[in-house]
Amino acid sequence: MMFVTVTFAAALAACITPAVPMRPVDPARYQHAADPDPGVRAKAAGELSGDPDPHAGDMLIVLAQRDVDPIVRAAAAVAIAERR
Repeated sequence: MMFVTVTFAAALAACITPAVPMRPVDPARYQHAADPDPGVRAKAAGELSGDPDPHAGDMLIVLAQRDVDPIVRAAAAVAIAERR
C-alpha cells in the first residue's frame, strides 16, 4: 500500500511541477522597458517573457504596439509568443 501511495504522489508531482525551470526575473524589468536605449528595451522584452505576472504581458503589448523602434517591437512580439 505504501508503494502505491508514493508512486501516486510522484506521478501527481510530475503533473504539477513545470518541466522547464523558470528564468529568474530582473526586479528592474519595468524600468528597463521604459529606458531611452532601444537595446535595453529589447532586452527588457525578453526578461518580461519569463515573468508570470499579468502586468508583464500588458507591458509587452504596449512595447509591441507603441515603441518607436522596430527592433523593440519585434522583440516584444517574440516575447509575447514565448509567453503562450
